[in-house]
Amino acid sequence: MALTTLESVSIDTDSLSLKAVFEINILNKMIQTLNSLKNNPMFCLSLASKELFHSNFLEWLFNIDANKFIALIDDIADTQLAHKNPAGGYVLYREKNNFDICITHKEKPAKGKEKEVYDIVLENKVKSIPYKKQLDEYVSKIKGLKQENVKFILLSLANNFPQKEEISEQWEIVNYKLLKEKIQSHYGRTNKYINDYCDFIDYLHKFQESALGNVDSHLFAQSNDYKPYRLHDMYIKMRCSNFVVELYERLKCIATPEGLEVYFLENGYESIRGKKGIYLQSTINKGQGTINVFLYLDDANNDYIYEFVIQANTYRHGINSEQYNNDLNALWTAVKELSFIKDFNCSNYGNLSQSNSKLEYNHYGQVYVYKYLKTDNTTFNSLLDVVCTDVTNFIKTQPQ
Repeated sequence: MALTTLESVSIDTDSLSLKAVFEINILNKMIQTLNSLKNNPMFCLSLASKELFHSNFLEWLFNIDANKFIALIDDIADTQLAHKNPAGGYVLYREKNNFDICITHKEKPAKGKEKEVYDIVLENKVKSIPYKKQLDEYVSKIKGLKQENVKFILLSLANNFPQKEEISEQWEIVNYKLLKEKIQSHYGRTNKYINDYCDFIDYLHKFQESALGNVDSHLFAQSNDYKPYRLHDMYIKMRCSNFVVELYERLKCIATPEGLEVYFLENGYESIRGKKGIYLQSTINKGQGTINVFLYLDDANNDYIYEFVIQANTYRHGINSEQYNNDLNALWTAVKELSFIKDFNCSNYGNLSQSNSKLEYNHYGQVYVYKYLKTDNTTFNSLLDVVCTDVTNFIKTQPQ
């Protein structure tokens, strides 16, 4: 699909509110960034495989000047590889043991065989959001290889993502903007390919800033506009991830006094039964951005998982239960008078609208029933307020 050139919005702003002018300025910055990306050869080459492209480019930097690359790694991750300077030099591998990049060297002990020593494991996250479970698996794999003193580096375009603090305990988190600056510092600005790549990273960073900066638009506003650039999924992931992180900060203040913990969930909801708490998850489901808030109370009388879910342009309240032998009507009869379900209608929300569904209830599978409202005219910040208020009110109505 050919990438078209977008035109900036030109409007007489004298008669507009400050908010409208601000939104137009954000849109124009995004249009300028997209047009710059369209004309950048590195961006066009990356479209086939965004994550692999960046790792392959870093491998190319190593191949053209290994010493500069090692100095670059030392600079961004506070390592001392150049100081070690092993006799056989360093080797960079792509996808060795499924690591995006690893750097090793050979050691010959006084007795015994020569062995390979891992110095660096580097994971690349440009299009995707980092997940702690996957990164923990890489750390465990290194331990299984009986390697010590390995530096783990996470390269991420995203600045804000779930469990960042916990991830940073084992991984050196390096933002791509810093990487770009350090590449220019170590490799200079005379190589056209390196310059194009650094421009590419700069444009991606600006795209991210524009995507996350507009909190007065719908959570998934204009995501379809980015499909020709193959950036719509990145845009949705970033918006969802940012939403969940902000939701976590708000909900933990609410949940802790009530004796609840707030967790980020990486697996399916099945894993939370038996563990009281609030579980947050951001994902893409059938191409649609989805925010899941699961609340499990460990009630002796039922096994309900209460769900507050944003998906595309809908917001729903639902209940998941396995205790009715896959009988949806029995489940609905048991829960429909709960205020969580019964009072869920647009009259209680100023910025949500009624769904078009004529069904008494909707369902997924045989264990989940729900009602939903439309969020077409609801902004990112307004949805945050809605979900926080709903979860807070729900918790406060539960018997202690």
